[in-house]
Amino acid sequence: MQKRKLTKKLFGTLAFFALAILSFLAVTSQSESFSLHGLWKSVQQMQPLPLVLAFLSTLFFVLFEGFAIRLIVRSYGYPCRIRKGSMYAATDVYFSAITPSAIGGQPACAYFMMKDGIPGSICAVALLCCLMMYSFSIVVIGIIALLLCPEVWFTFRLPSQILIVVGAVVQVLLAVGFYLLLRHDSWLHKLGTACLKLLKKCHLIRHYEKKQEKLDASILKYRGECQILIDRPVLLIKMFLLNFGQRLALMLVTVFCFLGFTQRTQDVIQVIGVQCMVTIGSNCVPIPGAMGVYDLLLLDGFSGVVPEELAVNLEVVSRSISFYSCLIICGLIVLYAYIRLFYLEHKREQSGITN
Repeated sequence: MQKRKLTKKLFGTLAFFALAILSFLAVTSQSESFSLHGLWKSVQQMQPLPLVLAFLSTLFFVLFEGFAIRLIVRSYGYPCRIRKGSMYAATDVYFSAITPSAIGGQPACAYFMMKDGIPGSICAVALLCCLMMYSFSIVVIGIIALLLCPEVWFTFRLPSQILIVVGAVVQVLLAVGFYLLLRHDSWLHKLGTACLKLLKKCHLIRHYEKKQEKLDASILKYRGECQILIDRPVLLIKMFLLNFGQRLALMLVTVFCFLGFTQRTQDVIQVIGVQCMVTIGSNCVPIPGAMGVYDLLLLDGFSGVVPEELAVNLEVVSRSISFYSCLIICGLIVLYAYIRLFYLEHKREQSGITN
């Protein structure tokens, strides 16, 4: 069993790296004049301040989610330092990036939260609220982009436009769905019961009645936590602003990279518009980190703003900072969190044996 899990993880890691390499080749093949030497030379010629600001924006992408999780956990009376909130956010970002689903990081994040003594019902409400605001913020960002720069829509080719429309529909449905799950816990209860019945029919679980009782008790707690959240609209507004800030921070990475390459401040609005559309279009694709799709969408949008070679260099650099460097930072944080948790649990066991 352990060997099977290890093989699965190894396969997943190899698949991730393969996707990353294929994405890079797909983007760089769009320019006949592209070369790694030329890319490095362009990076050396970039203005240093925008480059520093791009890396800082990546850090704020993680921090804003950490602030949002911390805010909602503290609103239920549980202590949560900024360091802890950032660790929860890094876990969510990391596992969401390496799994096909954008919500792949939620279980891992909940794992660490519950290890810190936060009840599962509050974890569920907190993370569901973050997902809801995440989807709402993407929808709002798309509306703002069209209002500020409607012509940016026509810089994309038809396949990209179709992806953006599908992505917008998916985000609206997700936002509404998450909101309804907060308002109507009976839907979640029915979904959980249906899953338990299916598992029972497939002979995958034992003691069905006990598990059903546990589900009923969890939903009852969840109902109370949801009501507290719904009765506090100011808290929901703050959560939305923090999630909006998170999305904006990630988009500013591209903006700062663009300024570092070109210093063309007059085109910043158009670059933001392109990034908004790319964010919407790439969020509907079940690929880890939307690799390949995100890259080609961004390249397609940039092709209407800057020359071909610069568009490729800009895409590679901005994606390297906003995704791959963020993934490395979050991965190191998750590794530290696991090591620390293992150390504390081992110390606790040793203390129990001594006593």
